[in-house]
Amino acid sequence: MHSIKHILAQHFPDQHWRVAPPPAGVQKEAYIAQSDQHTLFVKFDADTPAWSRLADIGVTPPILGMGTHQGRPYLIQRFVEGTYPDRVWFAQHIAVLAHFISRYHHDTQLTELLSAPPMQSYTDHIQQEVTTLTGAMATATCDMFKTDRARHAFAQFSEQAKRLQPVPLVPTHADPSPANMLVTTHGMTMLDWDDVLLSDPMRDVGLVLWWYLPQRAWQAFFDVYGTPMERDRIFWWVAKRSVELALWFDTRHADEPARAFLDDFYRAVQHQANPQVIT
Repeated sequence: MHSIKHILAQHFPDQHWRVAPPPAGVQKEAYIAQSDQHTLFVKFDADTPAWSRLADIGVTPPILGMGTHQGRPYLIQRFVEGTYPDRVWFAQHIAVLAHFISRYHHDTQLTELLSAPPMQSYTDHIQQEVTTLTGAMATATCDMFKTDRARHAFAQFSEQAKRLQPVPLVPTHADPSPANMLVTTHGMTMLDWDDVLLSDPMRDVGLVLWWYLPQRAWQAFFDVYGTPMERDRIFWWVAKRSVELALWFDTRHADEPARAFLDDFYRAVQHQANPQVIT
């Protein structure tokens, strides 16, 4: 707490601060700081070069300060109030969602900031994802990952990767879940951009569509987003994220959520609908 107050005193002198950790949902060290004039969000180890640009284009809350304290980068943002969107909200605000994602996907300055050499080709990028997951599958501990069904589905997933049509890599959010989105009085915003990276645009679009919108609504998203819908890439990235999460839960010996995400993986590999989506 002393370090936080020291940082705040540098950026906002002559104010008294009340500091507390956020209630939940933040993996890196972070705090909420309140004074009579401000409510702020302070986060350590926020070292992506893209933060300022993300704030400039309005896809994350405004940044009020950045710096380094005892060798650790930190970020100060305006704390914003809002509600987490649910499936009903997504279904009723497809155009808002499409415009919002398009804003950061198609921002050339943000792309340049993330384009540190050496740049990967699309094919190499996909192969790296497959290689990483292949290694994780080999070391999984739970029997559910060692069944014939799991092996066959992962082999099918790997073959599908070879048939993906290359597209330009764009800035993507690593975890576009409702827990990282807020609907505020000023519109939509997204949090937790620490792992922003250049990837296939369906890396985050596909997840939002498959988990939160019925398939009959997907075309409406792309009509606003401005590119043709390519279902193969949508399902591939959903399958990739699903098996990735299943393996993540396996490392924590959480069999029930691991099994649920593995079931999602099977459905996505077969290009099936998500049964939990509102129809």
